[in-house]
Amino acid sequence: MVGAKNAVFPMEGTGMNYASVFIQKVWDIAGQIGYAEYFTQDKTQGTVDDHYFINRDANIPCIDIVHYESQRRDYPYFHHKHSDNMSIIDKNTLMMVGQVVLAVIINESGT
Repeated sequence: MVGAKNAVFPMEGTGMNYASVFIQKVWDIAGQIGYAEYFTQDKTQGTVDDHYFINRDANIPCIDIVHYESQRRDYPYFHHKHSDNMSIIDKNTLMMVGQVVLAVIINESGT
């Protein structure tokens, strides 16, 4: 979900509903460190996954950083398919997402 080549991450709807402040922090920092074209301002509809129930039932705000096929029709979609395997993982995409998440953690820690 965060490792395929040329993945693009819109703001996922469930996260926007329950944890928009966190999405905004992540996407703002992604833009600040040069990844705005990958962390787009596009929004998706809500997703029912484990994050939905953690947000709704446990009241723990959490978000999805996930590529959505509907955002780019030219992009091969692998999620929940047999083709979703290590051969499609792109180290540059993983590095980008890791850098964004690390930058958010550092920013939030105040160091």
